[in-house]
Amino acid sequence: MSAPTACTCTLSRWQFQVAERPAADEIVFACRRLADGSTIACPSDGKQQDAWKTAAPAPGDGLVIAGGYQECRGADIGHNQFYAENVLEELDDAREWFLRTPSEAGSSATLLYIPANGTNMATPGVLVAGAVLPQVVEVAGAASFTLRGVTVTHTAPTYMASYECPSGGDWAIHRGAAVFVEDSTNVTLEGIVFDQPSGNAVMFSNAVNSSNIRKCLFDRVGDSAVALLGSTALMLGLASEGSGKFPTANVIEANLVDTVGVYGKQTSAYFKSKARANIVRNNVFMNGPRAGVNFNDGSAGGEVLEGNLIFNFVRESGDHVRKGERLLVTLCNYIGCYERAATVLLHFY
Repeated sequence: MSAPTACTCTLSRWQFQVAERPAADEIVFACRRLADGSTIACPSDGKQQDAWKTAAPAPGDGLVIAGGYQECRGADIGHNQFYAENVLEELDDAREWFLRTPSEAGSSATLLYIPANGTNMATPGVLVAGAVLPQVVEVAGAASFTLRGVTVTHTAPTYMASYECPSGGDWAIHRGAAVFVEDSTNVTLEGIVFDQPSGNAVMFSNAVNSSNIRKCLFDRVGDSAVALLGSTALMLGLASEGSGKFPTANVIEANLVDTVGVYGKQTSAYFKSKARANIVRNNVFMNGPRAGVNFNDGSAGGEVLEGNLIFNFVRESGDHVRKGERLLVTLCNYIGCYERAATVLLHFY
């Protein structure tokens, strides 16, 4: 499970990676306070990024803003919206928290939390959960494995981990999930409750074949609920050097997904890239920031999407909304995306 060396490439205006597990410091657009103590440099392209890496940071106060690599086109953070967290001065509303680290608090860490109105934290049964593990189940190289009737909850977020751009559909994705299955056959995930996983909930990575995800409940997922992600050499789908692995002949059926994209906004209830001949049927997908289903490319073909109820998506983005319609399904190939809301609704609603 070691990480191979990632290749960072440039195609037109896109930055993308081609590696099964890219390094976390690839395609990072970040702002750094320089040695003069007042200048903050925010690179906006690869050349500026190289110059920024060689600049001398202020002693003890180097990286001040990081991110922008969680989608394929990259982002100049200096001119985009971004999240800020763990700022004591912003602790002023219910359900907000601030963690003072041991170095700041002395010998132990201190958690400051404003409970929801009417909540008494001293009441027996009130739970404070700190998410530590981004992944709680990993299945690799298995055959005939079943996981049934368990609850997976409160996994750690992954939005600051490594992301890769697997193909030309222009979505990036983190190769990881609360339940991560790789290079396995005849795996069944059934009757599992995914309660607020902060990253992807389930991922079938590389050669996962003849497996099933059924009768599962996905509630308030941080990124995507179900992701199928293969690996090839480069975006063209060429197989070499151990690549050319595709999730194949899997069935995702009778699941309920209620809310995806709590953190990541380039997310969906079902995401697939470099996967073939999979069936997604009789599911209910609702509530998300972008497309409910994303076919990030058309590699290999044979995908079936039937009998699903998909609604209330594209709530937080506008790049594939036309004339007041909400596009529920995005179909992409290696060049671009085919986005026609009316046609998609007729076939897949």
